[in-house]
Parts: sequence; structure tokens; C-alpha cells
Amino acid sequence: MSAIRGVNMCKNLVVFLTTLWLGLCGTGFAQTATSNPQIIARVNLTGQTNPIPATTIFTPAADGLFRISGVMVITVANGDSTGDWGLGVNWSPDPGPQTLCCVIGANTRFVGGGVSVSTITIRTDAGIPVSYFVQSTGNTRGTTYELFFTVERLE
Repeated sequence: MSAIRGVNMCKNLVVFLTTLWLGLCGTGFAQTATSNPQIIARVNLTGQTNPIPATTIFTPAADGLFRISGVMVITVANGDSTGDWGLGVNWSPDPGPQTLCCVIGANTRFVGGGVSVSTITIRTDAGIPVSYFVQSTGNTRGTTYELFFTVERLE
């Protein structure tokens, strides 16, 4: 009988130590897995009729990975399919400055039909501003657009 008790005690000790180890390790994993991206900037523009020059969104305090998600929509169209509005982003990862034009864009032909939704992820260096700009191509005369985007720090 004492041999059976000894086996049961060993089993209980193994279960206890395994549970303790998983609990300690699981806590570390859980903190990493449940951490959410941090929203660091929001841009909400309505009634826009002109291009927007390069405008700083934020300047990172540390190197990092960032996600920019947004939508652009035409609210007043001109019926001309040659016109487009487009959002561009400037940032500076190693090895040097980058520009991505038309991250989000909208064609000026139809109201509501010119919706564009997009998400990009960038890696940028500390202390160098990240900026956005809006440019037009073709015939955008008489059109109005709205632009909404959010910037999140991923790491």
C-alpha cells in the first residue's frame, strides 16, 4: 500500500510542477499575445477640395513597426474617370527615406463609387517624422473628398 501512495505522491508532484511551470510560462506568453496595438494618431478630414502638402503625422520616439489603415471617399464627383485623389506617406527606415504614393486613392467619377480602403505596415526610425500628403492626378476639378486614417504602433 505504501508503494501505491508513493506513486500517487509522485504523480501529484509531477502534475503540480507541470501546472506551476505552465502557469509561469503561460503568463509571459499571455502578456505578449494579448497586448494590443497602440493608436498613436488619427486623421479625419471632410470637405477637402485641394491637395494637401506633406504634413507630419507623428515623430517616433523609438524605432518601430507601424500600421496605417484608412479610407478615402468622393463626396462630390465630376463624372470624369480620369481624375483621382491619392494619399501618400513619407517615412525613414534603414537604409533611407521612403515615399509610397497612393496608399489610399479614390476616382472622381462617382459619389460613393470612388471608395478606396487600404492598410500598409511600415518600419521607421526614431526621431524622423512620418508624414502624409494628398495629391491629385487628372481632372479633379469640382470634386470633394473625405479621408480618414489611423496609425497604430505594432512594436
